[in-house]
Amino acid sequence: MILKKMMGKNYNVQTILKCISNCLEDEGLGQYCIIQYLNTLKTIMLPNEYIRCHIDACNWDVMFKRIKSRFRDEIDLHRKDAKDILETIVQYLKYGPLHGFSPEILRGQFDFISKLCKEISVNFSRPIQSAVIEIAYYLCYHTAKDNRMSCCKLGEETFSFLISLYEIQNPRDDGMKIQLLKYFLMQLVMHNPRGVSEGHPGAYAYCWKTWNNCLKSIHEKCYEDISHSQKLYPHYNNEVLFLVDKGIKFLQEDFARLFAEVIKQGVNHFQFCLYTRKK
Repeated sequence: MILKKMMGKNYNVQTILKCISNCLEDEGLGQYCIIQYLNTLKTIMLPNEYIRCHIDACNWDVMFKRIKSRFRDEIDLHRKDAKDILETIVQYLKYGPLHGFSPEILRGQFDFISKLCKEISVNFSRPIQSAVIEIAYYLCYHTAKDNRMSCCKLGEETFSFLISLYEIQNPRDDGMKIQLLKYFLMQLVMHNPRGVSEGHPGAYAYCWKTWNNCLKSIHEKCYEDISHSQKLYPHYNNEVLFLVDKGIKFLQEDFARLFAEVIKQGVNHFQFCLYTRKK
């Protein structure tokens, strides 16, 4: 009730944030109340550019620490407010670096986000899976320029966990698959910019053996998608098809780019077995 009054016409952004911040730190406050405050942040305040521009640097940093601290010492994705915590962190990593969120605090999140990715599995709800993918994506998006090796390491050590989510996607509901494609494509660009391979001074990898195995897995999954499309629509056998919304078929740009780049790596360097289409 207090928060609703504060969100009136003449609200003060800093005052509202202070109220939410204090509540997030209150150990005795029930999860239902916490979820309401997190919803205010993720759906009203952070998506609003005017409000974001009026959040000072100190509040960006303090609020993020308070939100993250809801997990306590262990990451428990089964807790009732896990989805809301993760979705609020997504908004912070998406918009915070464009405003006053501390680069130092952002760069310190690699271990935390690596643990998040390793905790995720097919047993969690779709919103939780999606939020974890977005968190990893935005961390790398905003830190790759100055922390490329850390981003590459994150991609390599969490790949096996995220590729398992790619495998279970329903072709008629592949919004999260597209999220994964974007993340894998970003990782490929960071590891192999402009198509360069292991041994080139511009190529990066924390462990080349691990990364090359990741590329092989991506190639296999992309090929399976193509084969799946052909089985569904054999008369379109010269196209890569996706069923995205009510049976609408289209060539997904990130998929095409990712598959092309992975094939380039296979041909140019480590020579994994490339599948060929039967005529």
